Amino acid sequence: MKKLIVHKYGGSSLSNPDKILAIAKHLGELYDQNNSLIVVVSAMGSGTDKLISLAHQISKTPARREMDMLLSTGERVSMSLMSMALQSLGYPAISFTGSQSGIFTNSTHNKARITDVRPIRIEEALKENKIVIVAGFQGVDPDTKEITTLGRGGSDTTAVSLATYFKANICKTLKDVDGVFDSDPKLNKNSNQFKTINFKTLKNMCFWGSPILHYRSVALAEKMNIPLFIGNSTNINQGTNVNNKDLDMYEQTQIIAINCIDQIFHISIKSSDTSEGYIVLNNFLTKNNFATPQILASAYDKDYLRVMFSDSQEALSAIETLIPGDDNISLMKNDNSAVTLTFNGAVDFNIINQATNLLKNKSIAVSKVLSSPTSLSFIVNSINKSEAITTLQSLISN
Repeated sequence: MKKLIVHKYGGSSLSNPDKILAIAKHLGELYDQNNSLIVVVSAMGSGTDKLISLAHQISKTPARREMDMLLSTGERVSMSLMSMALQSLGYPAISFTGSQSGIFTNSTHNKARITDVRPIRIEEALKENKIVIVAGFQGVDPDTKEITTLGRGGSDTTAVSLATYFKANICKTLKDVDGVFDSDPKLNKNSNQFKTINFKTLKNMCFWGSPILHYRSVALAEKMNIPLFIGNSTNINQGTNVNNKDLDMYEQTQIIAINCIDQIFHISIKSSDTSEGYIVLNNFLTKNNFATPQILASAYDKDYLRVMFSDSQEALSAIETLIPGDDNISLMKNDNSAVTLTFNGAVDFNIINQATNLLKNKSIAVSKVLSSPTSLSFIVNSINKSEAITTLQSLISN
C-alpha cells in the first residue's frame, strides 16, 4: 500500500523560485517511491507581513473580513507556484485553496478555528494519483460562505487537520531550522536540539513563545495522536520527532527548555468587576476589528481589571495606537517580555529563588512570575530578554 505523507513548508523555505523548484524536485522523488502526498504551503517569505503593511497603509483598522480576503492570497501564490513547479518536472499536481480543500471553520475572522474537514476534492485528486498542494492558514465558514484565516501559524493547523482526516503516516513541518531546540538558536548560540520531544512539552513551549509551531496545531496533533516531525526543508533527515511518550521519571523533574514571548501588553480596564471588564475589552476589540489576543493573566483590583496579553506585532502596534482614544482602557506597559522555563514533569517551585537570583546578579529585574503545572514564566523588560535567556540556560538539565 502507498504511504500517505503530509508535508508543510514554512514561508522562509518558499521565499524564491529556486527554493520552490528544489522542494518540488524532492517531492517528485518521494512520489517516485510510491508515496501519496499532501503538501501544505505558507505564503512566500515575508509575504504575509507585506500584505499586512499594505493594509495598514490604507486603514489604521482594516475590516477583519477584508483582511482575510487579502491575507489568504499569500498562500494561493505559493500553492500555484508549487503545483507549476511539479508539473514542469513531469509530475501530476493540483492546487487547492482552503475552501476548495473542505477546511470548514467558525466565523471568527483572522483567528478562525477549524470545525470540520470535508476534503472531497483532495480525495478525488489522490485517487487520480496527483500530488495535492493546499493553501494553508485559511478555510471557509460553511454557513456564511466567507473566507477565513486561522491566525499566525495557521498553516501548521491546516497540515495537522488534514493528516488527522487522512490518517497520515506522518505529518512533517519543514522550515529553515534543523528541528526543535531548548531555546531559540537565533537568540542563543548555546541552544541544543531535541531528537525527540513529547506533545505536552512542545505545546507548552509554543504557547510561551517558541516560533517552531503554533500551539494550537500541537494541541490538535496530541489530541489525535498524529506523529509530527519538524525539520529542515533542505535536509529532511535532520529534525525532531514529536510523540506522546513521556520520560519515565516518577517524581523527578527537570528544566528542558527556555522560550520567550517578545512583547507583552499590560492594560487597565475601568469596570465594576471582572465580568464587566472583559465585556469592555471585547467591545473594544470588536469595534476596532480585532480578534481576541492571547491572554496570559488577569486580575481585578480597585475598580480596574488588569490584563496581560500578547499577539502578533502588527496587532499589538495597532492596538497601541487605538487605546488612547478609549476612555475605559489605558495602556500600562508595552515593554515587557516573558521568559519561560518548561519542565519535564511537574514544575519545581524551588527554581523560582534560583532563577530570580541568577537574573538579579545580571541586574535583570523580574516584575512578575507566572506558573502552570509544567512551566515558570518570568516577566522582564524586553531589552533584557536575550540576556535573561542566556543567563537561565545554565538551569537546563543536560
